[in-house]
Amino acid sequence: MPLGITIVLIAAWARLTLGADVATEIANTTPGNTKVALEDYLESHRRQFAAHLDDYNNRIDALHKLFEKNLETIEIQKQLLLDRIRQAEERLFPLELLNEQSKKCVSKYRNDMPNSARTQDDISECLDVAKYQLRVIGTEPRELLKTLNNYYANNFEKSISNCLAEVNTPYTCIEEQIFNANEFTVDHNLKFDEQMDNSEHYARAHIKAALNCSFVIDFQAVMAIAEIKLNIDLCMKSNDNYCMCKQGHTCNNLQRVPLSDLNSENITITNSLYGTSNTCLLLTASSEKGDMTSTESPPKS
Repeated sequence: MPLGITIVLIAAWARLTLGADVATEIANTTPGNTKVALEDYLESHRRQFAAHLDDYNNRIDALHKLFEKNLETIEIQKQLLLDRIRQAEERLFPLELLNEQSKKCVSKYRNDMPNSARTQDDISECLDVAKYQLRVIGTEPRELLKTLNNYYANNFEKSISNCLAEVNTPYTCIEEQIFNANEFTVDHNLKFDEQMDNSEHYARAHIKAALNCSFVIDFQAVMAIAEIKLNIDLCMKSNDNYCMCKQGHTCNNLQRVPLSDLNSENITITNSLYGTSNTCLLLTASSEKGDMTSTESPPKS
């Protein structure tokens, strides 16, 4: 049951118990010189207090939903990655049937393929850590919400009941209690906003950690698939690290260059031919497209 409805029910119970219905017949003048029934005046403030509680509760729930929504994207990414691994594995089977060389190449690099079960477990672990943190997100704001609810349902209603027992001057007494309740609300509203900011910061930090965790696993798996594809392709065109460049030209001087070494701001690269008897150099970079740049010389006659 929403907290706002709870307060209204408690207020109704108080009126029935204490015979507060008599107060509804008392007309008083508000600060704006407007005639208003005392009970209507009370109910308007009770509704305001109930609205505060409902708003706080909705904001906490919204924070949890935001956290859960971000975790759902990781789950989707996990399924996409598992599909990619499965498709990469399926592409290996027809390659094995081409010839003995292709079968040998696939057999050599198949074990480098990311394991689907292990990948799934690793990403699930990222999610489990984040979901564990979800349990404590919004704890402080919820405690403050309980404090406010307890104040409205007990302290405020008890003081109002005492005021209604004063037949001569209930309105003045009630105005004072409403003023106190409003001050209590404002003070706790500032605390609630601060606690919600802290909770949101905490939630976003753990969302980021979970996303980074899954991204690393995804990136490593994708790069491994790309490298396997490149290695098998090179192997099928030659014997292991012996590469056919083009018809009439061969190069067995293969040098693998990590992507991190390819700096677009540097116009030079280490010359591996210097001081050797090699006449060609084949550079390979481990990327999905498998770009190759070769410097070669015609075969000797």
